Amino acid sequence: MEQLSLFDACEFTIEKSVEIKKNIKLLTLDEYDHILISESGGKDSMACLFYL
Repeated sequence: MEQLSLFDACEFTIEKSVEIKKNIKLLTLDEYDHILISESGGKDSMACLFYL
């Protein structure tokens, strides 16, 4: 997969985005050694964290 630079003057199109996403292989949660959860600390995100 090609690494995109934030500072290149290239044009990024929706077609390019779809092409990149097709190449991503998603793993199941059981296949990860660690899972990082980031939340803002607001009431909604705290409720979601407690639900997990």
